[in-house]
Amino acid sequence: MKSMTRILIVSAAVTIIAASAFAQLSAENRDWARGPVQFIMTAQEQQQWNQVKSDAGAKAFQDLFWAKRDPSAGTPANEYRDAFAQAVKYADDHFAEGRRAGSLTDRGRLLILLGPPSRIERSGGAASTAASMPGSVSGAAGASDTPVATQIWIYDAGKSAALGTKPLRVTFTDQFGNNAWSVQRGGGVDVSDLTRRALGQSIVNPNLTQVPST
Repeated sequence: MKSMTRILIVSAAVTIIAASAFAQLSAENRDWARGPVQFIMTAQEQQQWNQVKSDAGAKAFQDLFWAKRDPSAGTPANEYRDAFAQAVKYADDHFAEGRRAGSLTDRGRLLILLGPPSRIERSGGAASTAASMPGSVSGAAGASDTPVATQIWIYDAGKSAALGTKPLRVTFTDQFGNNAWSVQRGGGVDVSDLTRRALGQSIVNPNLTQVPST
């Protein structure tokens, strides 16, 4: 019983210390890892971010975070970060679900991880009116008596580096007709595995310890 009490006390102390550390960050930095960037952070990076105690430390972490993903490190441009920002903007503009930002939805996550699909098949319910994503071809809504609205995002082989030579079909359903699209689990699609592969492809400079000068 005493051992359990000690564990609870230590756990509470750690929580208080972590909360105190984050209290020193600006609101923007406190929320940074809760936004869409969470989809491209490794578990180790999440742990490191939780140790950040100041805005200066947050900036240093973020600069190195993006540098590790920069395919042209040492140049002014960071193509990966630009593509990420474009995906976030598109998702926020087209995939919002009520008060939930589009970039934090299932469709937003897939767009951020794999980029736009090669094409989209739609059936059932009321087809989405979202504009075609950059780099993709939206399929026309097919005639169907299926009561549940469905979108199938199709990635051709080689469309994304994370897929390699394997094509991919990811099904999203709007179960209740309220524009809340959820990825359909199963069907050979493992979102967690896709995330791991996408992260492995995105970190092109894993051994960087400081941001290269430009």
